[in-house]
Amino acid sequence: MWLELMQHIKHVIDSHGTGFNVILGAMRPQAANIDANGVIMVIRGETTPGDNTIQSELQQELYIEVWGRNDDPDMNVGYEVIAKFEDTFEAIMNNLRNSCGRLVPEACILQDSGYQIIDIKCTSKVGDHDSVRPLIGTQYRFVARLINLNEETNGGIY
Repeated sequence: MWLELMQHIKHVIDSHGTGFNVILGAMRPQAANIDANGVIMVIRGETTPGDNTIQSELQQELYIEVWGRNDDPDMNVGYEVIAKFEDTFEAIMNNLRNSCGRLVPEACILQDSGYQIIDIKCTSKVGDHDSVRPLIGTQYRFVARLINLNEETNGGIY
């Protein structure tokens, strides 16, 4: 389920035509070929059981890093680049969250695993500690709440 969720988020970002290079997994920013289009890394976090009194619910944590590059020695210019990337990325994720809230099937149902995203919310945003000019990044922490539509599996291991 977590891999399909990550692939789904990559697809959602790619389908907006922003030009971001979306990578599944973490990579040292210096090795990620960050260019003027920016790079987004979708990184797996912890999977925990959710509220099973409703239905088999899981919570999947994801770290999503947004990276930009700016070679201008003026630090303000680099901050403008990352702020623009943040705005674009946040609009995409807010749209995904709203679509899941409206139960748009293409947005909220992971077809292969049979999980439905009932919410995906950002719980923190911080300047990435790996930022070393000319590379500058922001790390987001998201928690996705999912329910298992295939009740016979009872949420897998939980």
